[in-house]
Amino acid sequence: MSKSLICWKTAKSKFTGLAGARSGMGRRNVTSCTSIEKNRENAKATRTRKTNRQTARKRKRRRNKKPKKKRIPTDRCSRYRHGKAFHLMSTTFDKIAENLKRIRGEIEEACATSNRDPGEVKLVAVTKYAQDEWVQALIDMGVSELGESRPQQLVPRADQFDDKVTWHMIGHLQRNKVRPVLPIAQLIHSVDTLKLLSRVDLIAGDIGLKPSVLLEVNISGEESKHGFSKTELLEQWEEVVSQERVNIRGLMTMAPRTDSADEAISVFEELRELRDELSTKHPHGPTLAELSMGMSNDFPAAIKAGATIIRVGSRLYDGLC
Repeated sequence: MSKSLICWKTAKSKFTGLAGARSGMGRRNVTSCTSIEKNRENAKATRTRKTNRQTARKRKRRRNKKPKKKRIPTDRCSRYRHGKAFHLMSTTFDKIAENLKRIRGEIEEACATSNRDPGEVKLVAVTKYAQDEWVQALIDMGVSELGESRPQQLVPRADQFDDKVTWHMIGHLQRNKVRPVLPIAQLIHSVDTLKLLSRVDLIAGDIGLKPSVLLEVNISGEESKHGFSKTELLEQWEEVVSQERVNIRGLMTMAPRTDSADEAISVFEELRELRDELSTKHPHGPTLAELSMGMSNDFPAAIKAGATIIRVGSRLYDGLC
């Protein structure tokens, strides 16, 4: 056999063996990959079954578990049961009703002493420091005249509570707070300067209203109180009555905080006398029918002096906090 033929057979056999080896290796690799995929699927199925068992156990525990009572912290004015405030109204309502009854009794007594009809005296419930529940209790009792001292509190409360409520602005009113207050307050008790009155008149013209106001007078002359002085109001009366877009319905004052009923009465009587003098000072001036005077500590004295509006706050909430 020739040398070239031997070399060709040798090369063929080597090639065949190598190819066979390669094909066998491929078969082994295919088998190996298939088993890996199966192992992965088995592992995944095992994990899924385990997760399902754990989830089922958790659900079973939740079904069998007694509901945990929700713990809500209480404050001095509230009591809670099973996570729900149990109508504090049962306590609050009764207490406010008791206080209101007592105040109305004192109004009737003061009117009887001064030969006045209790219907002539309007009670404005002051809500400056009152909680919302207390305000709602007053409304539920039929109190429809509410007084707020702060414009930033008056606006949201007017939105929150019944449309039937009549809101009074009784606190100091800054000129930059006039615009949001005018559409809400049906009576502003605290117009204390000619500049503020002019501002109210200007904005009332802008928004098409004719608001009712009272002129605050500092009868006692205390530096801590706002208001026209008696002399100042008499001197500026012509300018005051020239404001055409406001309805000046009367005067308001506060007596000094004192235990002396005589001192309080003297302040209230002086305001009434000033009202009488101003009513005749200008032929076409306002009648000034309203006198807003008297608060929680001195309203009986104010009624005896001729008050038509009293502003009572703290007495309504005695025993609540």
